[in-house]
Amino acid sequence: MIYTSYFANLRNIPETIFRVSIARYSDKFPDIARYEPLMPSAQLLYKVKHGIYNQYKYVKEFNSYLYGNLDAEKVAEDLNSLAGGRDVVLLCYEKPENFCHRQLVAKWLVDNCIRCQEYGQPELSSQEWLAKLGFTDEELHKTQICSDCL
Repeated sequence: MIYTSYFANLRNIPETIFRVSIARYSDKFPDIARYEPLMPSAQLLYKVKHGIYNQYKYVKEFNSYLYGNLDAEKVAEDLNSLAGGRDVVLLCYEKPENFCHRQLVAKWLVDNCIRCQEYGQPELSSQEWLAKLGFTDEELHKTQICSDCL
């Protein structure tokens, strides 16, 4: 299983779950594995931090990257390999009630029929992720969702 969570919640995540940072800057956590393909680019983060991009443009660009450049099955295989077959938790900084790119990653995985949920919370369908994110599917990035995943 792939989970998502945030660094401040690490104390509640069992050691049996393999921890992977998908935050571009996570130097405070040198003992946590990093998986760069799921990190927002430094250029994208710069645009947001300097007001060049708003959240909508950030979402659009990051989703374009996820859906256009990555193979979800390969990502899941990579994570499984990194974790030695254990469950994985993808970590970033924001609390679950705040927007974070890991929510986009989770929806992308679910859209590709790979189970992913926020640690300690119910598993969400693709449409439930949309509602949580507050965007329409067209706004996020028009994608085909397999019927098994709805």
